[in-house]
Amino acid sequence: MYRTLLGQTLADSVSGSWNGGSFSRVLGAQASFHPPTVQLETAGTAQSVTFLRGKAETLDRVRLPSSTLILDFERWLRMRHASLPYHLYLNVDNSYLGPDMPKGMTLCIWHASYGRLGQMLMCHVLLESGAHWSGLPLHALSNTTNFSLLPEQVMPWAAMGESLEIELFPLLEGLQTKIMQPFSGEGRHTGMIFDWKDGYSRYPQEHKPLNLIQTDDGQLALLPNNFILLSDKHFVSEDAKLNLKNYKRGAITHWGT
Repeated sequence: MYRTLLGQTLADSVSGSWNGGSFSRVLGAQASFHPPTVQLETAGTAQSVTFLRGKAETLDRVRLPSSTLILDFERWLRMRHASLPYHLYLNVDNSYLGPDMPKGMTLCIWHASYGRLGQMLMCHVLLESGAHWSGLPLHALSNTTNFSLLPEQVMPWAAMGESLEIELFPLLEGLQTKIMQPFSGEGRHTGMIFDWKDGYSRYPQEHKPLNLIQTDDGQLALLPNNFILLSDKHFVSEDAKLNLKNYKRGAITHWGT
């Protein structure tokens, strides 16, 4: 019945036919649902399409007000780019700005990022020269002169999807952080959590929201929860740490009723 759209990607579906009729435009996508629901306008009737793994697989016809507008679906699906909740003033290792650059550092403002599956997190920065640079890896940035950490240390888990989210968790911002893996160190939590709406986030045992930690040595590291310990003198108990060895993340998905 809905043969035309089944199996097509969102990019393929910006115009075409639907249930024997044609649709002129996409009204939007409901980003808060997983998988996303896309609404299409067809002669005063809106149709809803559910996309799984980027392809139209389950379809449901619904009548909606013609004024319904939720979100631009193409931007949502391809959300490789995300703005930081607040920008950071840092240094860039000049070796990442070109082979003819003099040794040293260039001041920058890191304000946004993007990621592709399996790659290092890349950073959008404004350089003090006025140039806007896209594609600096995280290990190219530091708030000191230290750039000694390796890529696999600052980000032991590469990007786990295409749809990047960066959220500020105010409770975590500024907390002293002990780094246990993949190197030993100290730092402070920036309050920022990097996560992906797709990929491994579907599986509890594989889902790893990454904490952005400003290390005391200057570089930043994106580390999963089980690589760090946070200090909060009014709450964290040394006695309770005896249970750390017993923690085990399960593979159970807790569905609602």
